[in-house]
Amino acid sequence: MFVHVNEEVGNIATQVGASPLDFNPEIYNMIRTLSETVIIPIAGIILTFVLCYELIQMILEKNSMADDVFCNGGISNAHKSNRKQRSTHLWQMADVVLKGG
Repeated sequence: MFVHVNEEVGNIATQVGASPLDFNPEIYNMIRTLSETVIIPIAGIILTFVLCYELIQMILEKNSMADDVFCNGGISNAHKSNRKQRSTHLWQMADVVLKGG
């Protein structure tokens, strides 16, 4: 009885240890072909669309250092000015910071 159990455990261990190609080559080849011809190209297209969308959003995002970056934090009262005055004020602040005084 123990010999039979040991033989069955050995058979199961051999089947479990087999690679997918050795276990069922037809199914393995079908899945591999399907992955290479369908799934990877679709994933590449989706990834391309996502990255292009993110690139477009990054380009369109307004970040010109004149969008209340320094003005609303109590650094200045330039938020009461128009955009051109605010931009000029920010450039003047940057110049003072760079020159150190």
